[in-house]
Amino acid sequence: DIKSSTSLWDACGNSMALALRIHNDIIRRCIGDCDGFEVKTIGDSFMVALPSLDSAVWFGLSVQTELVLAQWPEAVLEHEDAGMSEDGAWNGIRVRVGVHFGTVEVV
Repeated sequence: DIKSSTSLWDACGNSMALALRIHNDIIRRCIGDCDGFEVKTIGDSFMVALPSLDSAVWFGLSVQTELVLAQWPEAVLEHEDAGMSEDGAWNGIRVRVGVHFGTVEVV
């Protein structure tokens, strides 16, 4: 789920379309790297199933690392919610990643 996505789309338009493709590519690459499965997408949100808690946590860390290292369009980086933070911890779009863990019961 991309933080401030509506504001980014309003301000950045075509550059945000490229940013979304970069985001989606990163998420999908990390899903594969963690032996996961893309259950569905809703807008800019992904629902992902992973084989273990460890792989889910590794997925979240991998996504955040790749997002910081990505080459974002300049117009996106100029947005207040997508530029580099002073400490360098954030660069580009911000994405919320949540992990839910439990046993699956098929009924």
